Amino acid sequence: MISRCVTAAVAAALSLSLNGCGLVSAPLLSARPVDATPFESVVAATSLSVAKVGGTRCAGGEPIGSAFVAGEHLVLTAAHVVAGARTVDLRFPGREPVAADVVILDAGDDTAVLRVDSDLPPALALATTPVVAGEPVVVVGYPLAEHEVRTTYSRVTAVDESVVLGGHLLRDVLALDAQVPIGTSGGPVVDAAGQVHGMVSAQVPGRGGRDSSQVVTLGIPAARLAQRLAASADLPALPPCA
Repeated sequence: MISRCVTAAVAAALSLSLNGCGLVSAPLLSARPVDATPFESVVAATSLSVAKVGGTRCAGGEPIGSAFVAGEHLVLTAAHVVAGARTVDLRFPGREPVAADVVILDAGDDTAVLRVDSDLPPALALATTPVVAGEPVVVVGYPLAEHEVRTTYSRVTAVDESVVLGGHLLRDVLALDAQVPIGTSGGPVVDAAGQVHGMVSAQVPGRGGRDSSQVVTLGIPAARLAQRLAASADLPALPPCA
């Protein structure tokens, strides 16, 4: 998981008072719990299609993050999860690890598309209707050093957040009123109908008057994920260490 400060220009435009990455001046809201009951069957089905990302990095270590099946032989994850990877493997529940090739690595939108030659679990459906602020969602992913999927329930508090990530300004991303574990980057943001509305990318300080969590999670919207999937058709694999 990557955390970045909101840019000064964006913060000023939104009348925020930041001290580095400190808390905003307005008070945070009271906690707003999400009822997990409507999500029970969705989580059970979704978890089968979410993988823990592993492999090797050219600079040493291994990729850390999550990923999910989004099409035939296609998997989505965050670009920062697989950037610089020599090899990538995906570990789905109850299955042997499978090798994956990176075919799109878009650091500007923190999105990567992976191709897997072997059979995959069912693809999760990307939402075609934009999510709205206040809608409850669940994030599914694999925390660092854990091999069991974990869920984090939250509410969407904004659909137009901006953040600097790896030197790139991401605009119009989702803000979720919850902090997710490190390792969840690349995991899906899912509604109670099982539709994927976004993919976990980063974390930033919560905003007073809007959020109840001191740290909120940002997600790349489903519409942008769909664009990357469409662009991946027939692309060759990128070279290792890209």
